[in-house]
Amino acid sequence: MKKMSILILVTLAGCASYQHAQNVKLISFSDNITKNSSTGIIEGQDCTWQVLGYKLGGAPTISKAFLNTQNQAGALESAGLSTANSSNALRYVNNVSTEKGGFDVGIFGKECLIVKGEGHK
Repeated sequence: MKKMSILILVTLAGCASYQHAQNVKLISFSDNITKNSSTGIIEGQDCTWQVLGYKLGGAPTISKAFLNTQNQAGALESAGLSTANSSNALRYVNNVSTEKGGFDVGIFGKECLIVKGEGHK
């Protein structure tokens, strides 16, 4: 019985973690990864807003954060209020890392998953 309780506790604790990446050397969005000049350090994010403790949407995902990074989407795009210009999309990103971000002031808050790296077009 004790082993079963520990297994259930470990399983439940695993569900609370967020998706992350650290020190990934290359994330490619196309088949063409020929080396070219860097566009500098870029950042993309996927965020969820909350009001009075209720989330307005699902939890942030790493796939949406990478898509917003590729298209260089700003705050309006990551909220789904506008569309990014796909002709300005990145081809690949070097030295990729993710982190959690946002804020919580009691009645209002924002939870984000932030992707950072060196972008190349």
